[in-house]
Amino acid sequence: MSNDAIDDLNEQEQIRREKLARIQSQGIDPFPVGFKPDHTFLEVRNENKDLAPEAKTGKIVSIAGRVMLNRIAGKLIFATLRDGSGDLQVMIAADAVGEESVELWKE
Repeated sequence: MSNDAIDDLNEQEQIRREKLARIQSQGIDPFPVGFKPDHTFLEVRNENKDLAPEAKTGKIVSIAGRVMLNRIAGKLIFATLRDGSGDLQVMIAADAVGEESVELWKE
């Protein structure tokens, strides 16, 4: 995109395009076509409704949604995600996913 075209974008669009360019420059596909979530947020909540706080199941699921709220506290991130079935809060910890993944999320 030419600089003239970028100048015509509003500030939010410019920020989004710059972020997209950073992600792509790291060799990451921001829109992976082959990704298929295997759970909705409602299914995750229903399967874990009796789970005690701080308990871990060891189960890994694939989910997809829009980030609605992002709270960063150093190497720990809390994000509220939304899909067609509702909202889900997730915690992303550097000791679980690696510091590189946390830094990428922060961008």
